[in-house]
Amino acid sequence: MTGVVTIDGHNVLTEFGIIITESSYASIMSYPPLKAPDTVDWAERNGIEVDLSQPVLDTKEVDINFVALSTANVAGFIQLLRNTVYHACVFSDLSLTKNLRLVSNSNYTGTLFSQTQFVLKFADDFPLQSYTYSPASSTLVSAQGYTLDSVDLSSYGIAVLLGSDAEILKIPDVKLRQNYGNKFTAGLKYDDAVITGDDVLVSAKDVTLKLLMKATSISNFWLNYNAFLYNLTKPNKRTFGASFNSSSNYCYYKNSKMTEFLSDDVWNRFDWTLMTDVFIPDVWVKFDLTLVFIGTV
Repeated sequence: MTGVVTIDGHNVLTEFGIIITESSYASIMSYPPLKAPDTVDWAERNGIEVDLSQPVLDTKEVDINFVALSTANVAGFIQLLRNTVYHACVFSDLSLTKNLRLVSNSNYTGTLFSQTQFVLKFADDFPLQSYTYSPASSTLVSAQGYTLDSVDLSSYGIAVLLGSDAEILKIPDVKLRQNYGNKFTAGLKYDDAVITGDDVLVSAKDVTLKLLMKATSISNFWLNYNAFLYNLTKPNKRTFGASFNSSSNYCYYKNSKMTEFLSDDVWNRFDWTLMTDVFIPDVWVKFDLTLVFIGTV
């Protein structure tokens, strides 16, 4: 990884003596959140009713960690970022171009091998801009029985990691029914009248899946990455299935956070999450994906 980025046509390394750290890539590549849809939480029903007729992705904040070499012109670099609102940023390591907006000023974080480090916060205001859908293509991951709209996640090169099943199985909160009390009487009076269907109703629940996406090249990664986000955020509710307990739930995408990124030569390693030797292709990322389960199918 070179850490080289070009901003508005300026090579930041050669012109300002500044590079970005590989730790920044996870923030750059994380999915944007979904703007909160309109919901109705009926006291008489399980889950919630959600308007997903036009789901819309929100802007995303990006933290980029910069390293200034001994000859760096940090002041000149900051001035470049103040010349205009949006900046065309080309991340050569990722084969990615983003139009980013500067949000915060420099935040000094210390030194790395005697080099100054600072963090700048940007915003990505244009999720899936000019994107035309192309279906995912991957044969790197074996099917595990986790599906989105009946399509196994392995089709996107995604494996489901330890900890996800516990999230799927966790019991949703009980909806509070009508109750009343006062300061003169111990306890409270709770509505325990029998209602049609379940006597105890439950709320929607957030389910955070721990996922691993693998790709043989950075171009294949972006193909699968964008296709997955596109299919997550199509109009109407999604259906998520898990064969390990024969469950199927209506849901919608909420947010995501990339936790680990690797792009290197092909090699093998033992992964303690998967408890097995795993094949590491050119691109390998871990991320947390939060879905809102709104009811069983």
